[in-house]
Amino acid sequence: VKIEMAKFLQKTLDEMAVQSSDHRSQKAKEFAEFFYKLRSTGATATTEEIMKFSKLFEDEITLDSLSRPQLIALCRVLDVQTLGTTNFLRYLLRMRMRSLAADDRLIEKEGVESLTRAELQQACRARGMRAYGMPENRLREQLSQWLDLSIHKRVPPSLLLLSRALMVPDTMAMTDKLKVTISALPDDILAATKGAIGEKEGKVDHRTNIEILKMEQRKIEEERIEKKESVQPEPIVAAKDEKKDEITTTDVKVLEQALESMGKDKKLVVEKGELKELKEELAEYQEDIKELDQMKAETVDAVDINVSKGAKRLFTKVNKMISKMDNVLEELEKSEQQVKKKIEGLKEEEKDPETVEELVKIDELIAAIKQLQSVPDDHRLARISEILGKIDDDRDGSIKIDDVLK
Repeated sequence: VKIEMAKFLQKTLDEMAVQSSDHRSQKAKEFAEFFYKLRSTGATATTEEIMKFSKLFEDEITLDSLSRPQLIALCRVLDVQTLGTTNFLRYLLRMRMRSLAADDRLIEKEGVESLTRAELQQACRARGMRAYGMPENRLREQLSQWLDLSIHKRVPPSLLLLSRALMVPDTMAMTDKLKVTISALPDDILAATKGAIGEKEGKVDHRTNIEILKMEQRKIEEERIEKKESVQPEPIVAAKDEKKDEITTTDVKVLEQALESMGKDKKLVVEKGELKELKEELAEYQEDIKELDQMKAETVDAVDINVSKGAKRLFTKVNKMISKMDNVLEELEKSEQQVKKKIEGLKEEEKDPETVEELVKIDELIAAIKQLQSVPDDHRLARISEILGKIDDDRDGSIKIDDVLK
């Protein structure tokens, strides 16, 4: 239990971000004011403001905040299938946008002028723009505008595509199109974008984080309901005997439980390996902190970024837990060595002691499984025994614990 707790704390420590001394991001505050100005007051935003804040709407965050009808509209603009769960539609759209971004860089490198009329039509159609019944110079013009916004001004493709999904007239100026698109975005995108800005600057706003967590909980609940509604009852298959010889995940779990119940008599090989991994992860974390301090020392205008107090306390706690478990393990090994010497005095073993410690007899493992009473029939037990027998290369009835774990 202590090893599992140490693992959890170590994972938490790895995921804790560094923090700035100022926990409030001015950039996030300005973004929130801009968003409220467009959504609530209806005030007119300047072209500079629209272009400045448009690039903050990351594709990942935008897609996660869109409702299913909005996602379907976006799929139709990109000629992507609309069947599947909401998460599946988001995945398809992400893949398509990555493909468009790569295509943008390629066209930018080769030049719009090098494209034929057919290639221009295909490129415009792939980006949700009008492609047919237009002169060639107009096709080049709108594709060049897309590349300028996407590559040079770094406006996310999701906003550019949403303006077409929302049927915004082509006669409007691009800044006005972006304004209409931003006004149509859900409120959830505000908290997510503020959180992303703060995370990049190392400034964590706890209120924003709480809003993001609540939003994630709502999404999880919606996905659970959607998944429950989409599940269809499986047809009854008559031929069930065909799967009798297969080893299921349940059997694997039973095998792990049986091996765990026998681990105390086998020098705690598994626990020893896990403790070693924890030490290595803790050492890597210390190296990361040293690199951060070194970078701060070498940089003249270094940003005031430090490890949070919570991370420091958690590091100390994990270090103490590992030290205590290491001491307990050493004491157990010493006791085991003394018992082993007494046994060797009574009966000499031909095999190497280190090898014996890491071996487990197949019969003992099957007996442990029977004690757990998790395998319902003898046929399944026989199948597990057969699989273990194949692992036993020398046919001596014993196999290594590491081989079973693999």
